[in-house]
Amino acid sequence: MARSSKSYFWTYVAIGPFENIFSILVVRELLTMMFHNYPGIRTAVRWAMYLGIVLSTGTSVALTRFFWNTGAGHRTKWGVSA
Repeated sequence: MARSSKSYFWTYVAIGPFENIFSILVVRELLTMMFHNYPGIRTAVRWAMYLGIVLSTGTSVALTRFFWNTGAGHRTKWGVSA
């Protein structure tokens, strides 16, 4: 599968969310194991991780919405100058 093909692109797009969720779960498990004997720290770290997930997701959605029609550098969505 060539890296410039449509099937490669859609496979990459489809697998991306699963990879992100898996990574979040791995980090959560790692932090839980590290702070097993420290329940207060474990709770604080867990909430900080959840806050980071919410902030990064919100920022990503906001930037995607902002650039949805115009694209970066005030180009159109298809890369042609307006």
